[in-house]
Amino acid sequence: MEVRAALSALRDKLRMEQKPESSTGCKTIKERKRFQRSDLQNFTLKELNTLRSSLSKDIHELSSELVGRLLTRDQLRTEQDAMLLEIQDMTSL
Repeated sequence: MEVRAALSALRDKLRMEQKPESSTGCKTIKERKRFQRSDLQNFTLKELNTLRSSLSKDIHELSSELVGRLLTRDQLRTEQDAMLLEIQDMTSL
């Protein structure tokens, strides 16, 4: 029974640590206006370059966020595997 209580407490703790991160979503990327082809054709070269730079920056930020989330996922899976092995060892005794 002690093992179950400890594992339950650990699970709850891990879930609480993950909730703030997953609920915030991507806060750095703002909602973009969708442009029609005619709008883009009427833009100056400077405006197009500014838009391209902004899109490249957003892509980089999203990629970095994705890498961070994938690392967190992998870490949690590793911890889960370790917990499952501990449980298996305890139940085999």
